[in-house]
Amino acid sequence: MSTQRDALEIFFKVFNYYGLSAFKKREKKSFLFFLLFVFAVPGNTIILLLATAQATTIDEKVRNFRLVPLYVAALVKGVNLVANLKDILDLIASMKEMMKEIDDQEIVKRANVQSMRILIMYLVTGFSPLIATQIFSLITQEQVIQLPSLPTGYESFQICVFAIYWILYNFGANYSTLLSLLLSFILSYFLTCFQAYSEFLCGEDQPSKKTIQNFYKLKRTAKKYSEIFSTVILYQVCLAMLTLASHAFAIADLKNIFSVESIPIFLMTIIIILVSIVPCYIGNEVQLNTGKIIDKFFETNWYELQPKQRKNMIVMQSILQERPIQLKVAGIFIINLDSFFILINSTYAIFAFMKNFKN
Repeated sequence: MSTQRDALEIFFKVFNYYGLSAFKKREKKSFLFFLLFVFAVPGNTIILLLATAQATTIDEKVRNFRLVPLYVAALVKGVNLVANLKDILDLIASMKEMMKEIDDQEIVKRANVQSMRILIMYLVTGFSPLIATQIFSLITQEQVIQLPSLPTGYESFQICVFAIYWILYNFGANYSTLLSLLLSFILSYFLTCFQAYSEFLCGEDQPSKKTIQNFYKLKRTAKKYSEIFSTVILYQVCLAMLTLASHAFAIADLKNIFSVESIPIFLMTIIIILVSIVPCYIGNEVQLNTGKIIDKFFETNWYELQPKQRKNMIVMQSILQERPIQLKVAGIFIINLDSFFILINSTYAIFAFMKNFKN
């Protein structure tokens, strides 16, 4: 677990060096990395928006627009990392201290395995649309459609525009997807640490004053997490609804669901669902574990306590008025499974509206 925390801290420091220091030190590598982020994601988004505007039917518009929310989410996450880099590094330091307090190595091991599974799952699903499309096209000998319709009105610069267009759409799409998934993993990683720490507190046989202190420490850290990533998670939720709805619309409109074109649509739908359900599941576990901590104080037998523990019961009464820790976003969206089902229902409502609008 410490190796992953160190790697995560190194990631942010490298991001800070190549991003924020690009204009200060004026190094070529810094400029390349910074321009890669600045132009690949927004450039690819602009291209898809141009293709959407050039489309004549609602089906073509949705087909070109369906990936735009994913790229916008990647851009928002990247900008948020740069803007809140200092606060994020402070949050990592707080998480280090909390994880050091866990003396049960089995909990640490489970958290380590869970975070690695999430990372591998994100990376595999992130590259699966490109790999599966290429393999399926070789088997079926169908032409792989890698580009939407090229925007018209650029005949005099056709070669130059097409070259830039091809690079941004092919490279920018993969870069945007990978960046979005890596940043989603970072959000899930913090939640995994919260889950491990809440499980550690829940496993204590006899609640004590230190349990109270650790509970409020977890609550403060969770609040700080919500404040830092509130905008990112809110954008991710809203854009996930648009992406899922547009993908569902594209799937419903397919003439042949076994064609090459259908593979990336299905796989991208799975990616968005995974990115949405993983944080909700972990946040739900944190809520359940902290609820069990409060229940342990209610179940405490007064007669079995030591005299010193009885004196501390007055202080310990404060936790009985607390509710389970809920990771809230913008004060309205709670990261748990109930919110995930609300997201799915809202997605279906958007999908139904798009179908009715087409008819």
